[in-house]
Amino acid sequence: MNQPINFQSKLNHFSEHWSPKVIAEMNDYQFKLVKIKGELTWHKHPDSDTLSSAYSCLSQSNRRSPQSHNQLKIFNSLTPIRDFRYTFSFDPFHQISHQQKRLRMKSELRAELYEVYQSYLDAFNREDMDGINACIEFPLTHIGNGKINVLDKFPLSPTEMKKAKGWHRSDSFEIDIVAMTETKAHLLCRNVRRLREDGSLIEQVSVFYAFKKTADGWKMFAISSVVNPAD
Repeated sequence: MNQPINFQSKLNHFSEHWSPKVIAEMNDYQFKLVKIKGELTWHKHPDSDTLSSAYSCLSQSNRRSPQSHNQLKIFNSLTPIRDFRYTFSFDPFHQISHQQKRLRMKSELRAELYEVYQSYLDAFNREDMDGINACIEFPLTHIGNGKINVLDKFPLSPTEMKKAKGWHRSDSFEIDIVAMTETKAHLLCRNVRRLREDGSLIEQVSVFYAFKKTADGWKMFAISSVVNPAD
């Protein structure tokens, strides 16, 4: 698998600082993109593997010290943002351990799930109920405010919802698969900002989804959302 990820495009999807967004995964590693503002405090994680890189900086005030090995270095000139590519590659002549096989399978399952969830989001944005239903195995469990409903159809119409709220677009997505086996997965979509056409905030939403692996691929079977209206 070799998929280009454009950092500038991803950066345009959120505005808040110090809020890392997952943009890629490889085995059990996550690649996150974050906007920082103000002072950056250098630190280490001795028990983990960490890759840090600065792509666009205007300050030299936090240049690393000589003692800070393998740490981020901040440059005093604007560095162009480039496409980032990640590749899964395995040597067919090398004996792959059980753990490597497990990690490889987990990465492939995550990629499959992300693709299904993206199809669901695209269908929602198109207001395409057939596309939404194709990502769900009914009955769908909907966890509301103190209520659990088992439904034979999706609980809302995107068209009616957008019209009622004056909802024009969303930004600041943070999507993360927080738990997964070969047959079941939990996915979170955090801190989504729903905006009016003039850019004013309507509400901020975080949604939990449960998926299961079926003969037709990953299907959503449970959903729950927390909605915080703008003040």
